[in-house]
Amino acid sequence: MLYDVQPGRMDDAVRAFQETFASFRPAGFTVLFAAADVAHHRLIWVHRYERGFDLGERFYLGKYPDLVHCLWAGTRYDAVAASADLPARPRASAPPPPPRTLAELADGPTVELKVYEVKQGHWVPFLEYWRRIVTLRRAAGFKVEFAVADIPGHRFVWGVSVDGDFTGQNETYLDGEDRRAANVISDHIGRFEIPKVVYLPVS
Repeated sequence: MLYDVQPGRMDDAVRAFQETFASFRPAGFTVLFAAADVAHHRLIWVHRYERGFDLGERFYLGKYPDLVHCLWAGTRYDAVAASADLPARPRASAPPPPPRTLAELADGPTVELKVYEVKQGHWVPFLEYWRRIVTLRRAAGFKVEFAVADIPGHRFVWGVSVDGDFTGQNETYLDGEDRRAANVISDHIGRFEIPKVVYLPVS
């Protein structure tokens, strides 16, 4: 889900998002990742339905007016997990904490979101090089938050985070010989976006 937030409503959208998913918590549904892209006025999240989930009970944005009234427009698309070894966040059994403001969340982990348009016919080599990059990122101390592929739409979205100085650690990583060798992934990508976003915790 990539939703444009109305001008001046980002704080309201962050609060409403947390309240929405504090109440919508059916078994078999998980929010894998959520973030506020403040620079581009967007709210972004990835959720998953487990096999066998009754899709008649799926999440419907229109049921949550406090959230939907903060949004301007958006894109919703179906995707598949790009890797089986990306761990799901454990589901908390305790009641969710009260919503936190955008300012309170700003000191959390830095997350770099990567939104790629994969060239027609390039999925196989793209995923081969992407998996090499995941190995390199992890070896350099980064965490892969999630990764999904919208194959019909030629979109690939993933998130990378690190505790501490993201910019400094990222510069060291990008200067490495192994990383330069893997940079041919760009041959398989058309358009791309790489915004830094504010991580939104969801219980």
